[in-house]
Amino acid sequence: KFLASASSDYTARIWRTPDLQLVAVCGSHNDDVEMVSFHEKQPFIATSSRDHNVRVFRFDGSLQSLCKGHLSDVISVEWVSSKNLDLISSGDDGTIRVWDGSTGTQKKVIDLGNIETDTLVIAPYEIIYAGNDEGEIIVINKNTRTCIKAHQAGIKRIVLSKNARWCVSISYDRTVKLWEVDSNGKLSLQDESVLPAQVWPRSASFLGDQQVVFGTFGTTYATYNFETKKWDTSKIQNTRGLNA
Repeated sequence: KFLASASSDYTARIWRTPDLQLVAVCGSHNDDVEMVSFHEKQPFIATSSRDHNVRVFRFDGSLQSLCKGHLSDVISVEWVSSKNLDLISSGDDGTIRVWDGSTGTQKKVIDLGNIETDTLVIAPYEIIYAGNDEGEIIVINKNTRTCIKAHQAGIKRIVLSKNARWCVSISYDRTVKLWEVDSNGKLSLQDESVLPAQVWPRSASFLGDQQVVFGTFGTTYATYNFETKKWDTSKIQNTRGLNA
C-alpha cells in the first residue's frame, strides 16, 4: 500500500500507492539518504544515511529513534525480524551493527576488517549475507563466518528472493551472479552474466521466480531471465548522455 524513496535531498519520503500521494517527509538527516526499509508488520521505516546514522521513523514522518555509532557513511539497513524493531546496518567503516530500533541502542558490532561494505541482506534464521568493496560475500551464520570471492570489484547490491532460495549479487566489475541458497544458508553459483552498458549495478529486484529486474540509465528498466539466460533491454531509450 506504500512506497518509500531515499534521496540526496537529505530526506526519505513515504508515498501511497497507486496514486503516489505524499504521506510523510522523514527529515532530520544531515546528508544523503542511501536506503530505506519497511518493517514487515509495524508502521515504521528505517533509513541509512551518509551522515553516519541510522534512523527509525513512524509513518507520520516523526522520528522514533536515532542510532549513532557508525564512523562513516551508512549504506544499507534492514530489519532483522518481523517480531521486534531490531535493525542491522553496514557501511564504509567496515562494520555491521545491530540496533534496537525502538530506542536507538547499539546491541552488537561485527568487525569486517575496515573493508567498506555497501550491501547486506538477512535470510531466514538470521543468516547475514554482506557484500564488500573487495568483491567478497561474507556469510555470517551465528558465530561462524565464511568468505566467498564472488567478484573482481566491489559488490554494490545483494538481493534475496522472497522464498530465500535465490540470491543475486551485482558488482562494479559489470557482472551479475545468481546463487542458490541451500537449507543451511550455503551459497552455490548457478549463473553469471555481463551487465548491459545501460544497467546501473546498484539496483535489482526479483520479478517472479525466473527474472531479475535492474535499474538503468535509460527511461525504464532491464530484465534478465536466468532460465533462458537472456536480457531484455528493448524498452530502454537513449539518454543521449556522456559520462566522459
